[in-house]
Amino acid sequence: MPQHLLVSLKLQWTDHDNYKATTETQVRDSCYKAKSIRAGLPPGMVGIPEIAYITAEFSHDVQPGQKCGQIVHNIDQTLDKLASLGHSLGAIAFVLVNGDLVGTSALTPFPR
Repeated sequence: MPQHLLVSLKLQWTDHDNYKATTETQVRDSCYKAKSIRAGLPPGMVGIPEIAYITAEFSHDVQPGQKCGQIVHNIDQTLDKLASLGHSLGAIAFVLVNGDLVGTSALTPFPR
């Protein structure tokens, strides 16, 4: 069963209505690997149009006999272009590990 991970979201204005979105996910061992980050909700979820959604994906695959270093550390993933147009409330990031939802950031308003 997946463990809950701590997630934070930082937004930085780049141009027009575009922002750079960086998720920071606190993982519990060295076997977590960042896979991808994209705009949008995780599969099967429904949101509201006033919020921009980001999905960051990780893998946590441990082979038989493999040892994971038990060290808590942060992994950042950056989405270079997130549009704020039409998303007046801000953005939320979701984190998936091997397809399971394991963390969500707080609602983060777009800096103006």
